[in-house]
Amino acid sequence: MEHPKPGVASPSGPSTIIVEKHKSNFMQLHGTFSNKPSENIERWIEKADTYRKNHMIPSLEMALVITHCIKGEPSIKVKRMQDVESETYKHADHYCQQDKQDEQKYQPYREHKKAADNNGIEVIARPVIEPRRAEPEVKEKECLKAYLLKLYTKTVNLQEAEKYLSNFRTQKQKQTCSNFIDEFIIHYANYSHMRWSKEDRETYKATIEKEKLSLLTDGLCKEFKIYCDNVEFKLKDTTLKNLEEKVDSWQKDTTNGMAFTAACNQAKPGTTMGTSSATDMNEYFTASLELTNQEAQASATQPSTNTSREQRGGRGQRGITRGSRGRGGRGRGANSNVRRAPQISRDVLDGNHPNYRQTQDGQLYKSIHGHPLCNYCGGPSHKRQNCSLKATDREAGLTRIYHPDRDKIVSSQEKARSSATAAMFKEHPSPAMMAMNPFPMAQPMPQFNPLQYMPPPPLIPTPQWQMQTSQTPTPPKMEAITNQQEMIASAFNPKVCPYSTCQTILSDHNQAQEHMQKFHSSSNQLALGPGARP
Repeated sequence: MEHPKPGVASPSGPSTIIVEKHKSNFMQLHGTFSNKPSENIERWIEKADTYRKNHMIPSLEMALVITHCIKGEPSIKVKRMQDVESETYKHADHYCQQDKQDEQKYQPYREHKKAADNNGIEVIARPVIEPRRAEPEVKEKECLKAYLLKLYTKTVNLQEAEKYLSNFRTQKQKQTCSNFIDEFIIHYANYSHMRWSKEDRETYKATIEKEKLSLLTDGLCKEFKIYCDNVEFKLKDTTLKNLEEKVDSWQKDTTNGMAFTAACNQAKPGTTMGTSSATDMNEYFTASLELTNQEAQASATQPSTNTSREQRGGRGQRGITRGSRGRGGRGRGANSNVRRAPQISRDVLDGNHPNYRQTQDGQLYKSIHGHPLCNYCGGPSHKRQNCSLKATDREAGLTRIYHPDRDKIVSSQEKARSSATAAMFKEHPSPAMMAMNPFPMAQPMPQFNPLQYMPPPPLIPTPQWQMQTSQTPTPPKMEAITNQQEMIASAFNPKVCPYSTCQTILSDHNQAQEHMQKFHSSSNQLALGPGARP
């Protein structure tokens, strides 16, 4: 970085870079504030005060850092404070109070000059005077910090505090004792801000610490309590330091403790940005509202097997699946603006079909409650690979792609009954079906034309001399039509298609004819087996 030239003020670039670094660093350490039930503005401001003092950040720059880390509706409130001049929110662009400061311009170094050399005037030497900006006087109650504490301070709510305490007061299954102690101390600090006011926390500090230790020892697992009874370690009369040392010794030096710790799961950080206790535990307040949607979105966007290896696409798509060799790969010449098609979840173990129903343009079908629909049975809130109706059909030997009643508004019990009926007819076919099609995959089904009525020909008048010898004319025989009707009536069960590989549920005779013409006629060759073609 170049040094400022004499007579020129310091550039704003270095100070701007420092502020940007503080923005990301403070957000990573202490998270953001959006006035959620689990967030406490007092604790967050305490973290901000400590951070400002440690890094010696002026009030104006600290306000920029804090404003960057405020999200949600509070960010709109802060924008109003800083953009619109008002006596209600005076000096909202400064974080805390400060004294008035006059402007000081840059003055270069001045050498000492003697009177004999300077026309009889002696000049005293002076060091460089750095520039300094002018700052107004900011009072304690007229700054951004005071406005945030006044607007978003939590009131004491015993019911909400007890609900919050119930989420972390006992050690969870497969959680280590050391991790339980760490999380309990972090969460109890939030609980104390919800349970008592600032004055009460200062007045009854010793009582609060005693209650915290009592709740901590009660919430530990039964295995550690049995160990304490065996070694005669009294949990009721211990301190936090001795308790942590005993837990560490049990987890590392005893057989039962090492086995218990090895069976536990390693703790993972929360989903919120930052590890500060001022922003944790959001999942306890928002999980019930967001869990279902998150699972549906995550399952609908899982990566599937790549089936487009042979499709080259456009010029910018050439290097997507082959590394950085092509013009559109990851290396030089990569096109970062190319929008790839979203990957969907698929039932890989059963035909690689999509798990959820979707339109031609990739949009998911959803129920009236917003849940995606299963691609096999049409039910909500489960995938095709986890569909119980599909598992029942596979056990019964039905290998169809989707259930015939998928588009019908019927209950799952009715769908299960229709599947059971199809499985029964497949296992025990009727004699008419066996006689009609003993080898369904080897011979095509004859194509049945719709029944047509053939009117009798017009009668020709006969001479009187032939009327005595001639007989009464008989109507044309309907043998073809009668045989066709008998064939359809004997071949079709009114419920199931006679082909064992199809097993489509047919409701009436007309639907049976349409189904046979569309799927099992000799024109589309769907029912032809190997060796059937000439």
